[in-house]
Amino acid sequence: MTQWQAVNYIDEWQRAGYEIEYLEVNYSDKEGSAELISSTLLGSDFDIFISACDDQVMTSDVRDAMKKKGVPSLLICFDNLSVPFKHKKCSTYFDLVWLTSHETKYLFDKWGANTMFMPYAANPFTYQPTSGEELSGMAFVGTVYGGRINKVEEILKRDIDVRLYGGNSPSAEGENPAKNLLANLSSSLDNVYRLSSFPIGRQALKAAAIKSTKKFEISDSLQALIKNRSSLSFEEVAKTYSRSKMSLNITELWNTYLLAKPIHKLHLRTFEIPMSGGLQIASRTDEIQDYFEEDKEIVLYDSMDEFVEKSRFYLRDDNAALREQIKHAARERAASEHSWQKRFLKAFAALGVK
Repeated sequence: MTQWQAVNYIDEWQRAGYEIEYLEVNYSDKEGSAELISSTLLGSDFDIFISACDDQVMTSDVRDAMKKKGVPSLLICFDNLSVPFKHKKCSTYFDLVWLTSHETKYLFDKWGANTMFMPYAANPFTYQPTSGEELSGMAFVGTVYGGRINKVEEILKRDIDVRLYGGNSPSAEGENPAKNLLANLSSSLDNVYRLSSFPIGRQALKAAAIKSTKKFEISDSLQALIKNRSSLSFEEVAKTYSRSKMSLNITELWNTYLLAKPIHKLHLRTFEIPMSGGLQIASRTDEIQDYFEEDKEIVLYDSMDEFVEKSRFYLRDDNAALREQIKHAARERAASEHSWQKRFLKAFAALGVK
């Protein structure tokens, strides 16, 4: 169980009065993990079984234990946009599959899974507005790579103040992004076949090939920001989002920012920034406009010029009141519609679980 799950939806469950039994799954010991899940299924008393594990540990033995137990089951596919094939087999074992991206739903339907789409969410108790002096400039929390480098470099060139927090060094990407993209997924060539088997995967491979022809460089200014950034606890992330004048939300998947029509994936920060009472700026997509109202709860853009223009506008000192107005509205929207508890209650209702 990774820490973010514990402080996000597990924390919300516990605050709502649910009793939780959860397992730490070790992917380096696939057989042992499958045996642990199976034995726990058969040896524990519970009302619903929830998992985010993939085919590596959700084996046919686990499927048999699920059937024998006979309680409602929910699979959450957090990365179904980019790697849907990770859950190809086990998605059919569950009564309901929660997809966090709608674009590959047709694949799961074809495989025989019973699916529903809901995006990520944020814990309103972990991510809360905080008071204090406003932090100067724009904040970005996360690893700087691919299209993220492109956008940060662009605003640095325009003399816009940017602060980086957390994440890993982009130098790990190396000079051949196409090779590294595949290596990050797996060293097996089988992943080339898997990615090439669906449109988004093919677009990702195309973008990686384009990136491999370009020299990978990072400006001295960005290197300095990366060197001086600080890691943040979950509480500190929320404070950073809340107190920053504006927070950058970059949604382009991998290197697809190089394509004429990039592929966008909404991440956790899409909901964590507004839940913290923060002001976010992001690429304008149909999906993100379904969740927040432009110019009232979120700032959106289509082009780099519009991005720079709006960044400069909202970062101005004399727009402090406007920033606070949008931040308040964003928090209200996130708290009323985009908590993990609200997402799970919809899934439970679909399963007939009270």
